[in-house]
Amino acid sequence: MMRFRGFALLFVVRACMSVLVTINGTEVDCEGTCACCNGGTERCRSFDAYCLDGCVDTITGNSCKSLCKENCLRCEHEEGRICYTCKNYFYELSSFCTKHCSVGCDGGICNDNGTCGNCLANFEGNNCDTCIQGKYGPTCLEVCDHLNCRCIERDRCDSCKAGFYDINTYCQTQCSTGCVNAVCNGDGSCSCLSGFKGSTCSECISGRHGQNCNKSCSAGCVNGQCLQDGTCSCYDSFTGPTCETCVNCKDGNCRSGLACISGCIDGFYGLDCSKSCFSVSLDCVRCNQTDGKCLNCFEGLYPHEHGNCMSCNRNCKNGKCNSETGSCIDGCEEMFWGDKCDIPCDLNCETCKQDSGICDACANTTFHGVYCNKTCSSSCFERKCERGTGHCFNGCSGDFFGNSCQTKCPVNCLRAGTETSCSPVGYCKYGCIDGFEGADCSVPVISPDPPVAAVAGGLIGGFVVIIGVVVAIVFVVLRSSRLSASNKGNTNGKTRVPANMTDERAKQRSSNSPGQDYEHLDRDQRRTSQEQRVYEMLEITPDKQDPARARREEGDRNYESIHDYYNARI
Repeated sequence: MMRFRGFALLFVVRACMSVLVTINGTEVDCEGTCACCNGGTERCRSFDAYCLDGCVDTITGNSCKSLCKENCLRCEHEEGRICYTCKNYFYELSSFCTKHCSVGCDGGICNDNGTCGNCLANFEGNNCDTCIQGKYGPTCLEVCDHLNCRCIERDRCDSCKAGFYDINTYCQTQCSTGCVNAVCNGDGSCSCLSGFKGSTCSECISGRHGQNCNKSCSAGCVNGQCLQDGTCSCYDSFTGPTCETCVNCKDGNCRSGLACISGCIDGFYGLDCSKSCFSVSLDCVRCNQTDGKCLNCFEGLYPHEHGNCMSCNRNCKNGKCNSETGSCIDGCEEMFWGDKCDIPCDLNCETCKQDSGICDACANTTFHGVYCNKTCSSSCFERKCERGTGHCFNGCSGDFFGNSCQTKCPVNCLRAGTETSCSPVGYCKYGCIDGFEGADCSVPVISPDPPVAAVAGGLIGGFVVIIGVVVAIVFVVLRSSRLSASNKGNTNGKTRVPANMTDERAKQRSSNSPGQDYEHLDRDQRRTSQEQRVYEMLEITPDKQDPARARREEGDRNYESIHDYYNARI
């Protein structure tokens, strides 16, 4: 079954009692059952032929068999008593769209009140139903003879266009700028804007002037009254065509009561600028407008805090300073700084900078710092140091090192007179004391012998002198005993070597020197256990690794003396 859709109406024809409507390009007679239901017969209630979704455009009634009234496109479903939408080119729903939109409406379509969105050319007005000024005719294409007139015939002037009046002169007179919206009546009268007065709003209210009456009359105008061009009669102390210039006022600007707006010209002060600055100080060029204190003085002078002028500081070069602030223009004399060169440089400066007081150089090299107010380290040689860093540039005195000689030399360095015992980096210059080694003598010397041997060597070295004396006495006693015994045991003048001694042992014994082991006494010549202990005590090998080198060498010399003595006796 065909499905009918709304909004497709092309035209409706009433023939006798039939209602014809074109739907989707097909002419349909609404007398058929549910033929004009919106949605087709599918949306029709079968038992009473009631259209459930209403009717197609221009049709009304329960079964959609009647036309909407007049030019209504969509109306109330059941009886059509209310119009919801007008057909194109018509408006006013309340009258079932009986009014036709103006031909001046763009597209011929208008709102329900007849207003148009846009007008065609040569039309104007909210409803686009009026020809523009100078045009007439049904389509507003004809031209009037008088351009400021509205006409319905070519040579007539029926009314003036907005902003003009006087139809007798074909609307050649413009309404006053004082009229609201620049619109006036045929005689030029109108409602006035603020600042205007008169029937035609062409005059300014009292105290105003200018084309738009938006300017106040000058304060110099007598009674504040002026003409529309601003001219007036002046009060005393005012001058100029509009009395706008005040005597002694800067730029001549003042307000009522003779008060200057922008201050006074140089040399005057007071509310009305009538007082001379010279009354405060004869050297004053410009002074405070309120109290007369001087703000600017003649060259070589500047304002004192009390308001009078005083000379530039004597420390200013060439005696020149700013005539307002007193700041020295050409800088300061030596040993002074500050804007007014009134601050002395530090006594240790040779000279200093004007803006900061920082020393250019120190007069005494025993001081350093930007103000030369810090003393060099007492450990610096001659107490001299660099100005910027405080580093000692001649080295250190005493046992100190470092850039500022602030660090003591290592305690294990050997000393040499009064000179420092270490280099600038802390290395010992003359070596280390006994028992230490390394660049800074901080490393203890470690003996390779066991601790017991080291102790024994130290004890022997300490008592070597005593032992030497004892051995000498023993040798004298033993030699006396051996002489008698050797005469019996020796043959061919040679010393008998015991049978149990190897040739190698004999060679070693005969080659020993005073700095090595003392030669071994023949064991067969030892007569008693006491003698044997003495000989064994003599069999001592010096510890070549003994750290007490000096004491060892002294012991060796004692042994050599004893050995020589022994050989001489033999």
